[in-house]
Amino acid sequence: MPTVFVIDDRSLLAIGSLIDVTNHIDVFSGMNQLCESGELMFPPEVVKAVRQRGDASQPIDRQLIIWIEAVQGRMDCDVAFGHKRAAQLWAQNNGYEEGLDPFAAGDSCIVAVVGLMLDLVERHTDFVVVTDDFTERPGRAALGSITERLGCRVQNIRTFADECMRLCSSAA
Repeated sequence: MPTVFVIDDRSLLAIGSLIDVTNHIDVFSGMNQLCESGELMFPPEVVKAVRQRGDASQPIDRQLIIWIEAVQGRMDCDVAFGHKRAAQLWAQNNGYEEGLDPFAAGDSCIVAVVGLMLDLVERHTDFVVVTDDFTERPGRAALGSITERLGCRVQNIRTFADECMRLCSSAA
């Protein structure tokens, strides 16, 4: 099975500012191909976070929100409560005393993404986490730091977007 990409909300929202506007369609097309093949995964909490944090008055965020809601409907990426709980316990045992995101109401995006990572590790699935989130903030862990501490591979959003564009151009 090919490598699975696990992407977070911050990386998806960064596409608009990091990638030239002329390449947005190719990036989305490449991501769509990865979703269809099961090689791009994100839990429903990522969709919710993109919807909440995205600025629907901005064309790229509006495109992203439409795209992410469309592909999420075809993706089976719900993270079991047990994996979310394991993510919180891992955090509390590894220097994040209050858990991954203690200020989030309900299920938080980072808890779900780390829960998905733990699920993939358990299933012996090769994966890479796409994130540029390495800045620790009071009360909130950085996904990139957690990924590295878990011994998982990390890829930045620019490299991922370049891969999506190559995928799109090779399919043409």
